[in-house]
Amino acid sequence: MNKTLTALAASLSLFAGSSYAGIITSEAVGIGFSDTNWDTTGALGSVPTAGGSLILDLFDTMGGTRTLEMVEIFGEAWARGTVTIENDGDTEIAYSGSVEGNVTMGSTVGSLSLSLNPIASQTIPLGLLASGSAPLVIDIGGGVGGTGVYDSDQVTYTGIDVTQFIGNGTFMLDAFALGFRTITTTGQASSSAALQAAADARVVYTYSENTVPEPATLALLGMGLIGIGAARRRKSA
Repeated sequence: MNKTLTALAASLSLFAGSSYAGIITSEAVGIGFSDTNWDTTGALGSVPTAGGSLILDLFDTMGGTRTLEMVEIFGEAWARGTVTIENDGDTEIAYSGSVEGNVTMGSTVGSLSLSLNPIASQTIPLGLLASGSAPLVIDIGGGVGGTGVYDSDQVTYTGIDVTQFIGNGTFMLDAFALGFRTITTTGQASSSAALQAAADARVVYTYSENTVPEPATLALLGMGLIGIGAARRRKSA
């Protein structure tokens, strides 16, 4: 009996084929560094801007041979530039603060509303600036021409939600950017900032794939069934 069950189990296992996980990544064409603030139309007031949409591929099931299991979407942001602090009084001042490039990415895929908010920020530590000193220029993310400070945000979908990402086309994440600075000083002081932001996105699809039995596999299945029949005949005899 045990031999019969073992043969049957082996045959069914071969017939079912193997299932394994695969990963496909789609990378958007990123939005390069541009002065904040910007929106998807490429303009906000009189500020020169970039902005736009980050385009990502949907998941192709390859004729139904792939089953989508999980969707991970990553939004990325970089910020760089300079902050200038001036002492406008007759006494030494203290200063501190932070600067950030706040990128908002949004889209609708099927019935899902996607939202990512990577915020690339840098802290300005406490410092002192004497009266009569030249304006203090602080580089953010390496300054103009630098690589920028970085941040990312992520959203993950599983279960029934992943079906929204199945198709042969693309979907878009509309990107918006705002630049913020928070400078705290003592005494009489003024500050200004020249900030730029950049954005990118990617989607990672995790899927399973069922292999189709080959002729050799089917032959082994037949041999297994023949073995089961023979075992039963010997038992009856």
